[in-house]
Amino acid sequence: MSVLNTKLTHIALLLQEPWTNPYDWLPPTHPNWHRYAPRLTPTNRNERTRACIYINRSIPTHQILYLPDNNNLLSWVTINNIHPAVPKITLLALYNTPPNSMASHSFRPGSTTCREETHPLSS
Repeated sequence: MSVLNTKLTHIALLLQEPWTNPYDWLPPTHPNWHRYAPRLTPTNRNERTRACIYINRSIPTHQILYLPDNNNLLSWVTINNIHPAVPKITLLALYNTPPNSMASHSFRPGSTTCREETHPLSS
């Protein structure tokens, strides 16, 4: 991912549709970024991560709180003590289905996965 190789001037990168490895369906790791991907063990292409967050490694992991209810369409974290003027910041990466997409996603609160469903008109 070329965006991960950019200058480390950002605290975080929030990505939609990150590249995923076809063997484990996870976004890549990188030596300069902490990866926060919602699904730890996707088993197929439909469960792959659609939204993820990379946090600059200059932020210690003890300052990053991985929040509950993450899934393959939603990832969110809170970073504490970034700067005295900003004691806490919450980042939310949410997959936004393209408007011309024939696929829809269904999510039930408390669930750890989202189902991808094909629109009936696309068959």
